[in-house]
Amino acid sequence: RARRGRKTARAVEAPAAPGRSPLRTRATVTGNMDVRRGEGDALAWRPEPGVAAWELRISERPDPRGDYELRESGELPGDATATELPLGDVPLRIHLLGRNRSGRLVRRAIVSGLTRETWAERWQRRASAS
Repeated sequence: RARRGRKTARAVEAPAAPGRSPLRTRATVTGNMDVRRGEGDALAWRPEPGVAAWELRISERPDPRGDYELRESGELPGDATATELPLGDVPLRIHLLGRNRSGRLVRRAIVSGLTRETWAERWQRRASAS
């Protein structure tokens, strides 16, 4: 009982842990085609002969725990092999969808978690169901 009330010399406080960094997103690629970093802030891919047009959707996630919100969308010609991205501090999700002449989806890539900070890091590749 006497020991419980006394402080021992061994009871030294552990040093304060360094501040934890906020939730960090890692860039991730999913799909049935390869995409890579192009020149500058451009997303690049190989030409696909079966693709008549590319659909491009760029979404952003202002809150680290929230959903991605559509920022802009557009269409690129079938022979396009790169597009400039508006990188910043907010994570982006890029949907690149290649469709044939009848509108059927033949190629797709989804890149999530892209920021200016994660652009130069190694991107994680995830398996795709297609």
